Order: sequence, then C-alpha cells, then structure tokens
Amino acid sequence: MAKKEISHSFLDPSQFKPGEEIPLPDHILCALRCYDKSKVKFRNWRPLPIAQLTKAEKAMLLIESKFVIPGGNMVGKPAKLMLFQEVIIYLLIDCEPRTAMVSMARRNGKTFIQACLVLLHLVGFLSERNMSIGSFALGREQAGILFKQLADMIALSPDIAPLCKIIPSSKRVVGLRTGAEYFAGSGEAKTNLGRSFKYIVLDEAGSIKGPDNEYTQALRTSQASYETATFVAISTAAATDADYFSVMLDSAEMHQPKDTVSIVFETPKEFDLTDETGWIYSNPGIGVFRSYDDMKAQAEAAKRLPAQESGFRNLSLNQRVAMTQLAFSPSLWKQGAGDIDLEVFRNGRVVAGCDLSSKNDLTAIVLCAEDADQVVHVLPFVFCPTDDIELRSRRDKAPYDVWCKTGKMIPVGGRTMDFDQIAGSLKSELDKHGIFVDEIFYDKHMMSFFKSSCERQGALSGATWTGVPQYFREMGVRLASLQGMMIQDRIRHGDHPLLTMAASNAIAVTGREGLSALDKAKSTLRIDPLVALVMGAWVFGDGRESQVWDVSTMIA
Repeated sequence: MAKKEISHSFLDPSQFKPGEEIPLPDHILCALRCYDKSKVKFRNWRPLPIAQLTKAEKAMLLIESKFVIPGGNMVGKPAKLMLFQEVIIYLLIDCEPRTAMVSMARRNGKTFIQACLVLLHLVGFLSERNMSIGSFALGREQAGILFKQLADMIALSPDIAPLCKIIPSSKRVVGLRTGAEYFAGSGEAKTNLGRSFKYIVLDEAGSIKGPDNEYTQALRTSQASYETATFVAISTAAATDADYFSVMLDSAEMHQPKDTVSIVFETPKEFDLTDETGWIYSNPGIGVFRSYDDMKAQAEAAKRLPAQESGFRNLSLNQRVAMTQLAFSPSLWKQGAGDIDLEVFRNGRVVAGCDLSSKNDLTAIVLCAEDADQVVHVLPFVFCPTDDIELRSRRDKAPYDVWCKTGKMIPVGGRTMDFDQIAGSLKSELDKHGIFVDEIFYDKHMMSFFKSSCERQGALSGATWTGVPQYFREMGVRLASLQGMMIQDRIRHGDHPLLTMAASNAIAVTGREGLSALDKAKSTLRIDPLVALVMGAWVFGDGRESQVWDVSTMIA
C-alpha cells in the first residue's frame, strides 16, 4: 500500500489534501483491465470548487447531494459512493468510452450504480435534448429490476422527482427539462429496437450463451447514428470463455482499444474458497451491499459440498466456472494455446481423428503429430454447409460466417454437405501443406459413405483406417489420455477458435467405472472438433504402441 492506508469501502477525504492523487488498493488496481490511463486521475475531489472538477467528479457530486438510496437498510438516506463506485464513474465518464464492461460478483450494488448513471443522463448535465437511453436484459424480469430501482430512486429524491415523469405501463421515464427518455427492454419482448440510443446498458450480459446473438447485434446497431454513443455491459462473469461477455472482456484486454473500458472484480484462483482476503477482489461492496456473514456461510458450504463449488466460484467469486463439469478447465485449455509448427506434420507421423456428425452439421477432421519433445501439435479442418450459414451461426451461437471468411472453417456444398466435396477439399488442403496422413481414427457413423468419397477423390490414400466404438469406456479412456497430456503441457492447439469453442462447452459425465466421457447431449454448443481430437491424440498418449521385443534375444 502507498503512504496512507485506505479503507476498501469509503474514502476518507481528511486523509488527503484537496486534489491529491489517491493510491488505489490492490483489489481495484487488479480490476482495471482496459482503460485510457491518460484521461483519468483518481484524486480527492470533494474539497475542490466546482469549477475545478472533471465531468465525472461533477457527476459524483450530484449523486451524493441529490440522489437517495432506493432500498435496503438505508432506504431514503442520501447516497454515498464507495471507492470502487467512484472508480467506475471516473472511467465511464472521464474516459468517454464507446464500449464499457463492468464485472463483479452478485449483490455488490451493480443495479444501483446503473440507476445513478441512467439518471445522470436523464436529468443531470449529461442529458441532451430528446436523447434516448435504454437498459436491456435477456428476460423481462431482469429488465424490470433496473426500471424499478430507478423509479424508486426518483420517487424518493425530492429534488429529482419534479424533473421526471415515470410511466410504469411501458417501463419508461421522461426527463421533463430536455425531453430525454429512458426505456427498459428485454430480449423476450424485443421492443424499442427501432430507436436510436445514445446510452445503452446491457444488464447481466454474462447470461448470453455463445459469442453473439441477434439481440446484442440489434442493440449495437441502434447506436449507429451517434459518434459518441456509449454501450455498457455489466454482469457477473459468464460461465465459459466462448460466451458473449467473456469474448468482449478478453478482446478488450488483448487489444487495449482506446475507446473501451473494462473493469473486472474477480477473486484470483490461487485463493482458497474460505480465504476472506480473496473475497474483496470479487466483492468490492462486501460489508455494505454484500453481507459478510452470508458470504462466509456460502464459502464454507461450497468447501464442504463439491456440488456447490462451481456455483459459488461463478456467482460469488466472479470466476468463469461452468455450473456443470467441463472436460477441460479454461486455464488448462489456455495452457496449450501456443503456435503449432506445420513442419512437424510434414516430417513426422500424422494421425487424424474424424467425426462426421450429420450431413447438415459440422464435420471435423483433426490432425495430430508429435515433435521431438513429445509435444503433440494439432491441426483441425472443420467443414460446414454453405447455405444458410448465418442462420446456423445464430442457432449454434457461433460466428461460422466469420470463421469461413478468415479460413478457420471450410464451407462446402449447399444446404447439406456432400462427402465428395469434403474429401476433395481435404485433399486440396493436405496437398497445399504437403501433409500425408498415416492413420485415421473414426466414428463408424456414416463412415462407409465418406471412405467411398475419399477413394473417388484420391484423399487420404495410403492411410490406415481404424474405427473407434463410441461406447462410454472406449471414449472415456481416450478423454482421460488427452486430459493427462494437457496437464503435462504436451498439447499445442494454436487456440484454434473451433477447438476452443468445443473445449469451452464440452461437458464430461462420470460413469460407473469412474471414467468421464464427453456428453454431446449435455454440451451447450457443437463439440465435434474436440471429439475428433480425443480420437486422434490417443496414439500419442495412453494408446501409444508398446515396444515390440525380440523374444529370441532373451533365450539363453
């Protein structure tokens, strides 16, 4: 900590001189994932005259002087901002982001801060003539939560109530001075999407499965009329890396765009579930918005009952942990994201796994080859039908159209996939890279048709074909082998998006023998590429051929 100790809850202005820069505590510094440092200086603003305040500081002054708390034990009392809330307002106003993401565990005052920001745009100095402000969520009930808190805050604030007209029947609030209007909408109703919104809040964005959907696209395009529109996504963490909110956060952290802010309060994985030191990293409002006693009780229950651990990590520690058992943890999968070396496929033994699925879904052929250090490099070829590819993208919540344009997926055929076209495309790809496949492990479903197509097209000629029964035990030992190779850091998949999508959604179920195997029915998205990898990597793991001994040399 810097020269002065700071409470995690509320800033004590008497600790600092007017305008003095405030050293932020570690849990807030860790949360600042992407923001323009040149635009923001956290300082003791309260003693300063109004003329010296930034826009964010003026906004906070308005909140603490005119807004009241709409519910809970302090209902009706003047609002007082916690330190983490001040930081959020600094970033969302003074950085002037076009896109902002805020993530923290549940019950930490996310709705309150949203209501304050909306109200600032309705009646504060951020309001503009006839501007439209919207808050949206996937479900009607969630969409109504922010509207109710906003309406309660207005009704209880004597200086604000005369400036607004609340229309409960349409979940709408009108700012009477500027004509600015606030609307609450949901993905179920899909109303108000024809409007042009200057400021949008997407509530509980972590509940959106897959990297994108029609609803979020419609919200983003509704801001196209403005040069300085703001889109704020706020939520507890999504379950997997492949979900919409995770994709937004990871992209911002990787590329650090100047017009984007991301703030992620997350407990680091190294903390024990019951370690109170780690709770504040994901619960910056603990002790005020979040009950300390309830947090302690839930942590102890999660440690005693493994079935509750995933839920506690996701909802209370704000970690990306699916509620069901993933075959590969996100951190384990990321460990193998290093670049692959194509020379390994040209110079060594190449084994492929093949999962055909059905004619109107995905076909995956995944090549595996081992380098001198026994690291297995993975090269997937994934095929999909050309027709209705955008419809399939929405259905499977995956950007197939984008992946086809970038060469990560190969479109073939029309409405269904013709196996001759797949075989021809595969031959062309392998010839282009100079790769010869030695052996193919495959699911027997429809394989006789595909083998005939390969013979006609001259694809995979000379390879040995080995069928793999898709029984629980057969696939279970292969999955365990791949998991072991991942733990030993022996897999390099190059972070291929199709494999990553499959790994992020592949659910493993445990059978009577204690083995776990992939369950396509329970997995949330397509996992065909991962099924092919499980089959193809087997010979480089537990399925490696035993050394053949010349017994005659042992006879005396």
